[in-house]
Amino acid sequence: MSDLQVKSQETTGPFAEDFVFLAEMKDFVLSQVNPAGAKLPEITDAMKGTFYELSDGRKIQCVFPNGKRRLQECSSKEWLFVGFLGRKLPREDIPFEVESSVWESNTGLVSQLQTHGDILAYCSAERESGGDWGNIIFMASQAALLHWRQLELHSGTVRDLSPRYYRDIRIHCGLLKHWERADCFLHQRTIFLDYRDFSTTGKINRVEKYWGTGTAEHKQPENA
Repeated sequence: MSDLQVKSQETTGPFAEDFVFLAEMKDFVLSQVNPAGAKLPEITDAMKGTFYELSDGRKIQCVFPNGKRRLQECSSKEWLFVGFLGRKLPREDIPFEVESSVWESNTGLVSQLQTHGDILAYCSAERESGGDWGNIIFMASQAALLHWRQLELHSGTVRDLSPRYYRDIRIHCGLLKHWERADCFLHQRTIFLDYRDFSTTGKINRVEKYWGTGTAEHKQPENA
């Protein structure tokens, strides 16, 4: 399958809405690197920290762990991306301490991003105002991706908190090519995590799909 065929899944396939959202965050990241980028109002939430507010009321956060200059230095290269989209359990099924721990972990993970020089940017946003969040992280090397996956706080969140907070998760992985274009995402792999049986059986259903190969692997849960 050609790059163009793989990319076509982003605009016409089952994940078209996912990639519209990921592209929104990508564009916001680039706008913040541009000195003439829009200045948006800031909102501070006691639990979630400080975010910008978009024109439609959604909250968005953008972090450059190693500074904007580092991202600009890599602007001519292909970037790796990992896009995370989760659907929360109903509010009444999430204990307050779990909700608090998820946001504490998010804050901790953001602070750990600067522990590798090739982690370029992290952006997190509401998909709908007041609704589920998603995020995307951009990296300049496989070493940075491996480093991110092996952070204890990251693996602990995946292992201990996600099954008590989410119904299901999709994690899209691949390359960002020609990042200024609309068709810049080369979608290579998606990890599906389904937690709907977890409360009764303790089972997590995990499927890993490699786009362009026609293969899907069913695996035991592990770090994304």
